[in-house]
Amino acid sequence: VYQQRDNNGQPGAMSVMGARTHPEWALYSNQRGFGRLGLDYWPKLVPKRRRGGYTLFNSWLRSRAHPGAVNPPWLAYPGPDGPDTSVILENMREGMQEAEAVIGISEALEKHEAKLGPELAGRCRTLLADRYEYVVRYPRWSWQRVYYAVNHYRWRQLSRRTYALAGQVARKTK
Repeated sequence: VYQQRDNNGQPGAMSVMGARTHPEWALYSNQRGFGRLGLDYWPKLVPKRRRGGYTLFNSWLRSRAHPGAVNPPWLAYPGPDGPDTSVILENMREGMQEAEAVIGISEALEKHEAKLGPELAGRCRTLLADRYEYVVRYPRWSWQRVYYAVNHYRWRQLSRRTYALAGQVARKTK
C-alpha cells in the first residue's frame, strides 16, 4: 500500500493509515467529529479563462474562505452509478468502527467497572492506553509521505484486541 495522490499528482491530504486513525484522533483531541472532507467533489471541466484545480466545491462563491477548501476533495471515486468507494474511504469507515468500540469500552469502564471485574477492567485500561499511544505517538500526519508495510505500527493486532475486548465487555454489561 502506498501513499495516495491528489488530483494534481501531489501527495494527498490523507494517507491510508491517516484515514484509519482520523476518527479516533478526533476523540482524543476533544473534537465533535471531523470535517472539511469531501466525498465527491470531483474535478470539473475547467473554463478556458480559469487555471488550476476546479471542483464543484470551489465553483461556489466563498468556497475557499476560512478555514480553506475541503481537503481531500473526494474520498470516493466516480463510478457508473454514482460514487464508488476507495481505500481511503474504507479505512476511514473501519477507523470509525474502531472508535465506536473504544467509546463502548471506555463508557463500560466508567459506568460498570464492578460488573467487569478487576482483570477485565485492567485489560480495558491497558487497551485504551495502547490505542491512545498508537494514535498520538504515531500521529496520522507522520504517515503522509512515507511508504509502509501492510501491518504498519501493529494496527492489525491492536484492532483484533479492540474488537475482542469490546465483545467481552458487551457480554459482561448486558
